[in-house]
Amino acid sequence: MTHPICELKRGREKSLLSRHPWVFSGAVDKEPNAAPGAVVDVVSAEGEFLARGCYNPNSQIRVRALTFRDEPIDGAFFVRRLRDANDWRRGLLPVETNCYRVCYAEGDGLPGVVVDLYDRHAVVQFETAGADAFRDRIVAALQEVLDPVGILERSDGGFRFDEGLEPVTGLLSGSEPPDALEIQERGLRFLADLQRGDKTGFYLDHRESRRLAERIAHQRTVLNTFANTGGFSIACLAGGAKHVANVDDNADALALSKRAHALNDYAPDLTDHIQADAFEFVARCNDKFDLVILDPPAFSKRQAGVPRALREYKDLLIRGMRLLNPGGEILAFSNSGHVDAGMFQKVAFGAALESGLEVQIVGRLGQPFDHPINIYHPESEYLCGLHLRTASAHGGREARP
Repeated sequence: MTHPICELKRGREKSLLSRHPWVFSGAVDKEPNAAPGAVVDVVSAEGEFLARGCYNPNSQIRVRALTFRDEPIDGAFFVRRLRDANDWRRGLLPVETNCYRVCYAEGDGLPGVVVDLYDRHAVVQFETAGADAFRDRIVAALQEVLDPVGILERSDGGFRFDEGLEPVTGLLSGSEPPDALEIQERGLRFLADLQRGDKTGFYLDHRESRRLAERIAHQRTVLNTFANTGGFSIACLAGGAKHVANVDDNADALALSKRAHALNDYAPDLTDHIQADAFEFVARCNDKFDLVILDPPAFSKRQAGVPRALREYKDLLIRGMRLLNPGGEILAFSNSGHVDAGMFQKVAFGAALESGLEVQIVGRLGQPFDHPINIYHPESEYLCGLHLRTASAHGGREARP
């Protein structure tokens, strides 16, 4: 089968030869006569085949490569990709875990396709015109690979705006999930609202960070900011935390958190659920904690917003450090893709200096295995974090005015 041709400008094939899957508009010499989402072949100025992918004239990313080989993009293609993505993950899942990311877009060679599995309910996001165009084949492939009881679409993120697409949500096949679906992670019980909750219903990308929180929370008081449905709190209590204060401005998420804590048989007096703006709370709070968890929403989705994002991260870290008991620790995260680990460490350095504390980096945090980073596509790395420890008693400096 022949496909429309997208011809690059002379000398602009280097990124594709390095297997980066994006072709930007500035690299294109001759646009194909193709509709948004159509499959096109990308060729060099000399006519050499480079890649096959989906075209979108409405996006700065004109083509997202699906393959660098001359192979058909059909139903069997999506079955192979999704089966491979699912099979290797299954072998790495912790015991008593029934929720994970099945497919992570470019990280799994399927740009714009995100699939999460919660027990036997699949949630899919079609983030690009190409993914949207192949939705029927992708749904059929998911039915074959996962055999889910239902497939729910949550294509409601801002990512579709840049593709010229409207948000879409709804049931694609099977039965709808309950409003509060019980899921398990390492035997801990959580509740996820797949239809209205953040992301696709739960922060699957914090699995390893929750495990770390459980390990370090023993006999400690914890402040869990941006708590959402209480994932970190439940993990901390599993590790023997004395008390966890959960702060979030979303009343529905906090209500779900309370129900999830009860599922795990945690006594109500072990937690507080405080509906408040987390930024304002840490600014005015006068209590001290042994562990502070700072997991704010993305401060910037675009490169232009990075300077402001760095200032906001620094301000939040300074406020968090002020709330620590001697020897206290912080788990701090950034999921702003344009803020990389190096930038985030510099922010932590500035916050520590301004706080007048002796601070150690005792761990670096990031995406779990089911959110793999395509080595040829560094943009697939969006989550970074630091495990920080402060001096136990002395050795600090006076805070700068």
